[in-house]
Amino acid sequence: MSLPTKAKVVIVGGGIHGLSTAWKLSETYKNPGDIVVLEKKRYCSRS
Repeated sequence: MSLPTKAKVVIVGGGIHGLSTAWKLSETYKNPGDIVVLEKKRYCSRS
């Protein structure tokens, strides 16, 4: 999977805090690609 060239919001870390922040921000940013979550392994892998 390739990374987008631009985004309005980039969140580093796909744990519970990063994903809940992305979910809350999705109420404001409606377009696909506005919010990008970066995680080095799997989302919520340490939960």
